[in-house]
Amino acid sequence: MGVSVGADCIRPLPCVGAMPCIAWLADPRKVIMKNIAPKLLAVMLIAFVLVLPAFSRARPNSTLNKEQIRAVNKGNSYAKSRNANKAEAAYQGAIDSATDVAQCLAIVDSSQHYGHVLLNVRRSALNKAIILAKSQDDYFKIAQKARQYELYEVTKAAIDSLVAKANNSEELFELAHKAQEMAANDVAHIAMEKALNQAKNLDEAIVFAKQARLMNMDDLVRKAVKEVIDDQSEVRDLCALLKDMAVLQVPDMERQLLRKAVYRVKTVEDCKEVCEEAQRLGQRDIESLGAYKGRKMLLLQQLQDEKLSDEEKLRAQEQRAAQDLAKQNSSNATTTSPTPTTPAPNTNTSPGF
Repeated sequence: MGVSVGADCIRPLPCVGAMPCIAWLADPRKVIMKNIAPKLLAVMLIAFVLVLPAFSRARPNSTLNKEQIRAVNKGNSYAKSRNANKAEAAYQGAIDSATDVAQCLAIVDSSQHYGHVLLNVRRSALNKAIILAKSQDDYFKIAQKARQYELYEVTKAAIDSLVAKANNSEELFELAHKAQEMAANDVAHIAMEKALNQAKNLDEAIVFAKQARLMNMDDLVRKAVKEVIDDQSEVRDLCALLKDMAVLQVPDMERQLLRKAVYRVKTVEDCKEVCEEAQRLGQRDIESLGAYKGRKMLLLQQLQDEKLSDEEKLRAQEQRAAQDLAKQNSSNATTTSPTPTTPAPNTNTSPGF
């Protein structure tokens, strides 16, 4: 006998000879979903329950040794039963015996399936990793792992230690570039801020600003340029700084520099230099102001020269008048002076001679 499935009922059908009958279904998908789906779901749940403990266990080929693996697995067993104190005590043994950063990070990864229960374990392991760190790569790994588990105080500690080991501008620039390559922009920014604080003269500040521009740190570029502009007081130095600022792409700061320069001009040459730079940068109002100040200085200089020439003419006339008066007085003195008288000869002779 075969089976025939109709729309409403299932009834037997006679078979022909010895061949079995084929059961034709009115809607095969409904029957499959009804009979197979519960079994498939049960198999998936069983597989998940069996596989999860395996993932939560430390791998035999990990960087942990046998004692550490045993301590980690014991801690996971306690964490599975929500016994946080015993789990932390078991994990602490593995953390205390860790000898490098890789082991500390492996301990952190082994605790990832138990969430908040092992939060203190992850924090303790990462703090131990900071103590054991020796290179920039170690600190970067620690900072990224701490950020992954939202341990931001550990992230900050790792970044501070990383930046503290860079002592000069070259090391800080290298650290900032490497941090950007690893998408750690906050580390790069902190390193560049330290480099800016170490800049001691104009040349170092310009080099820093160019490096900051390469890393698209506009805020630090503007801060460096502003400090340099504030340090300059002579028009010649300000105009020379404009040539160094050409690659920084800060037109508003260039205008700020020109405005400071145009109000500090002292000579016609200063006005001319400011006007040339303003014309080159298309700052027409500053160019006009510089030209006005230059014309004013020329006019004042001309008036001053004329005043000096008048004073010199008057002084020359006074000198000539004084000389003439002196000559006249000397001539009058010679005409009115008495002539000396010679004694008359004695004609009287004594009677006795």
